[in-house]
Amino acid sequence: MPSRILFMTVLAAALSVSVCGQAQPDTSMHTSTPGSSLIGPGDVLEISVFDTPELESRVRVSDQGSIQMALIGGIQVAGLSPHEAADVIGKKLQATNTVKHPTVNVFVAEFAFNRVSILGEVKAPATFPVGGQTRLLDVVSEAGGLLPSASGIVTIAHRESPDQLETFVVSDPSQPVAQNPLIRPGDTIVAKKAGIVYVVGGVVHPGGFVLELNQKLSLLKAMALAQGPAQFASLGKSVLVRTVDGQRQEIPLDMKAVMHQRSPDLALQADDILYIPVNTTRARIHEGVNTIASAAAYAAIYKF
Repeated sequence: MPSRILFMTVLAAALSVSVCGQAQPDTSMHTSTPGSSLIGPGDVLEISVFDTPELESRVRVSDQGSIQMALIGGIQVAGLSPHEAADVIGKKLQATNTVKHPTVNVFVAEFAFNRVSILGEVKAPATFPVGGQTRLLDVVSEAGGLLPSASGIVTIAHRESPDQLETFVVSDPSQPVAQNPLIRPGDTIVAKKAGIVYVVGGVVHPGGFVLELNQKLSLLKAMALAQGPAQFASLGKSVLVRTVDGQRQEIPLDMKAVMHQRSPDLALQADDILYIPVNTTRARIHEGVNTIASAAAYAAIYKF
């Protein structure tokens, strides 16, 4: 008799577990990859949703850390474990009413540990395989070199600490090793854009001039790049427009005094605008309507 009671108790417990186990499927699953392995840019993911074969996909994580899935669009997965990514995907499938009770599996088919990404002001931004002795300049060269708009400054983010950027200066292959470090698999390199100074109004060659690496551009050098003042330029009423903490400042200048070394030759900053007005009265007398129209056009650039 006691044996029969024990058998019935075990059977009841087993049936209870079976029924509870069917109550509702988990919204996410993860197999084959340790939970400590985080997803990063360049990784290849295999994603499946139970009983929904149309949502099966094999995708590569973008340089921005996201993937694109059919029906639900973009999902940010970089920095997540495969299990966490599966949970995020499952919740989005539910939120968009795509699948009522999704069981999602995320498997990292290919880790990008042996690859590096380079972005920004290079000719061919891409992801490249790297070896044990790959240096910064090697990767820049693989990307076709820097664009003319590049500042020469690059940042490197390591896969394990993407928020802790290292900054280096890229100039030429003869630079010290300290500025040409070894690149680690999974690194992301960003080539920064150079600043530009604008000279408009009454100058011979108005336009924007790139601040090259380590170049110190002053008022006089900017005027030289613009090929000097145009005829009838009103140098004494010049204005330097500068943005500081999001606020636009207008600094009156006497460029005639600067050119005669009676006033400081100020250093310019990225996005500065040096505006040289034109004496429209004198221009009207000597040059006619065309000069007035040109001066008005440059004044419009400065004002707006």
